[in-house]
Amino acid sequence: MSGKELTIEEVIEEMGKLKIRYYDIAHRLRINFAKIRLRSVVPKDIMVKGGRRTNDKILLSIAEQDDLRTELSEVKKAYYSYKDLLIELIWEKEKKSTKEEMIQFYKEKMHYSYDEIAVLIGYSKRQVQRIYKELKDVTQCH
Repeated sequence: MSGKELTIEEVIEEMGKLKIRYYDIAHRLRINFAKIRLRSVVPKDIMVKGGRRTNDKILLSIAEQDDLRTELSEVKKAYYSYKDLLIELIWEKEKKSTKEEMIQFYKEKMHYSYDEIAVLIGYSKRQVQRIYKELKDVTQCH
């Protein structure tokens, strides 16, 4: 994170990128794990002089496995630090915004369900639906 203040949208975008990177690394980790499994020894592995042998490939795969786990851990830490930042930014927004603005924010930006918004705002689900519908009607008229 830079010294510049990030917006909620930028933090969400960064979290999305980290999530994609996390899944990519996890996928590579699974593929690498399959390479490490012990296989039967093929005569060509024993008879070949020079070059890489099966044992060398396994050692390289184990080293790569460790590197991938380290990278996965770093991505996970970065994701959770962005998550903490997002929570702080949302709390700041709640202090400055009306409940109606927060209903619209939670529905449109965070993609929360009416039930989740009702819990966060302290209204009933039906009230949240009514307010959101009224806000949508007003914004569509203008």
